[in-house]
Amino acid sequence: MINKACGLDIHKRFLIATLLSRLGEKTQQRFERNDQGILDLKSWVLREQYDVVACESTSDFWVPIYDCLTDHLTVIVGNTRDMKAYTHKKTDKIDSEFIAQLALNDKAFKTFFQIS
Repeated sequence: MINKACGLDIHKRFLIATLLSRLGEKTQQRFERNDQGILDLKSWVLREQYDVVACESTSDFWVPIYDCLTDHLTVIVGNTRDMKAYTHKKTDKIDSEFIAQLALNDKAFKTFFQIS
């Protein structure tokens, strides 16, 4: 059972991360999509002991994030068109939270392909 999940909305220069837990905790943070930003994301996710990270397969922007995290926890990469939250106005924070919610509720494993 997944108790804590992180959803990532990845862009060319930055990413938005949402951490959700079954206890109702929610934290969002923006990271630069450079080496230092990805290392900061890794430290944040590992420090908070999250079970899974889920993200969109946006271009090849996800690859360095996947490479950095895959040895430490489960990373799910899903097709972008399948991961959009269609029920509301699209924003980076909402998309990130939607992805985290899918992973937290184990729907990411049924909807997306799991790489690690």
